[in-house]
Amino acid sequence: MSAKKTTIDTTEYERVVKAIESENNKILEGFSELAQADSDIKNNSIIPQFIKADSDVINMLTKLKQQVGVVINTMETFGNKIVETNEDSTNSANTLNGGN
Repeated sequence: MSAKKTTIDTTEYERVVKAIESENNKILEGFSELAQADSDIKNNSIIPQFIKADSDVINMLTKLKQQVGVVINTMETFGNKIVETNEDSTNSANTLNGGN
C-alpha cells in the first residue's frame, strides 16, 4: 500500500494573502481626513449631511480595514499550519513507505 502525498500549494496561498493585504492597505486612500468647508458653504443646509456621511464612510472603512487585518493574521497563521501539515504528511508517507 502506498501513501499518496497531499499538499496545498503554499506559494499560491501566500500570493493570495499578500494580494488581500495589499488591497487592505489601499482601503483608506483618498479618505485621509475630512476637508473643512468654509463658513459660507457650511450654511448650506445640505453640506452638514455630506460632512456626516463622509465621516461615517471613513469610520466604516477604518473598521473594515481593522477586520480585514484580523482575517489576514488568521490566514497567515493558517498558512504556517499548512506548511507544518505538509511536512507531517510527507514524514508519515515516508514512514509508511519504509523510508522511500
